[in-house]
Amino acid sequence: MKYGNNILSVLKQIAPGTLLRESINRIVAMGIGGLIVISNKEDIEEVIEAAFEINTRFTPQRLAELAKMDRAVVVDEELRYILYANAHLSPDRSIPSQETGTRHRAAQKTSVQTGKTVITISEKQRSVTVYSGKESYVLRDIATLNSMLSQALLIVGQYRNELDELFGELASMEFEGKVLLYQVARVIHILVQTLHMKEEIEELCIELGEESNLSERQLISLTMNLDEEFELLVRDFMRDSKQNAQAIVKKIYALDKEKILSEETVIRELGYTEEEEIDLLVPTRGYRILNKIPHFPMPIIERLTAEFQTLGEVLAADSRDLQQIKGIGEVRARSIKTGLKRLENRLRILEEIG
Repeated sequence: MKYGNNILSVLKQIAPGTLLRESINRIVAMGIGGLIVISNKEDIEEVIEAAFEINTRFTPQRLAELAKMDRAVVVDEELRYILYANAHLSPDRSIPSQETGTRHRAAQKTSVQTGKTVITISEKQRSVTVYSGKESYVLRDIATLNSMLSQALLIVGQYRNELDELFGELASMEFEGKVLLYQVARVIHILVQTLHMKEEIEELCIELGEESNLSERQLISLTMNLDEEFELLVRDFMRDSKQNAQAIVKKIYALDKEKILSEETVIRELGYTEEEEIDLLVPTRGYRILNKIPHFPMPIIERLTAEFQTLGEVLAADSRDLQQIKGIGEVRARSIKTGLKRLENRLRILEEIG
């Protein structure tokens, strides 16, 4: 995550298409600079030395006009009313600040002291800086963000193509009972990198606001079901079936954020020792494959895998064996056998033509 949690929530308020962003754009276009505080009265009064109390409805036009008075404009946290104009901010002098400009220094100290959002618009550089508590962020222009977003989506598209191939290869090996431990780790590694890139794109979309609507739809299409596939893969191949799959998922994802994820670390997190060969054959429990059978709820899949332990055992079971599982009658047993056979045949056809 490139943004702090506070900044990320503020970016939603000032994204393109919002009234606050329109206000900022007007101030930038006027070339006058500005200082905007987002706070309720009781939380900011200790910092205000002098001000004109306005208490008028917030509109972009009014805020931009009041910004001409040089000092701060205070808007309530619901962004409904302009509370003060020409507010002289006098935060605690003992609060450290690395900013050199008077406006930016007052903004940073005020935000640190009150924990409220303060936005500065530079008159000369025409840049916008957001302060929220101890966090700060300089807004990037729309063209730069769109370029970054396009490049990131291209990478995710490449990842997804590779993942689809790997998913197909893995599924074929699952049916044959010939899955290599390294193969599983490779799929998980790329899948996690894709999800991490997805998170970065989602943050870019927040900053772009309504400008990112088409890209958001594209992202949803490219990453559909990947979170579910991740957890199912872990449940299929973690060494101890009693382990907490969600905890392993979180741990692996965190390792990728720290840039220390590799196939070897994935193998370790799945519960295998460093001494074990990465070309070890590992049986799948079948969660991911069984989940692809239409109208087959997860609670029944869990009971099925608990009874038969591996996908190979499920494939070998006949209809009467399957019907011993609670929730599986004659019709569902037949649909399981038919569904698995269709999946296997489809994979075989794809291999032949691919």
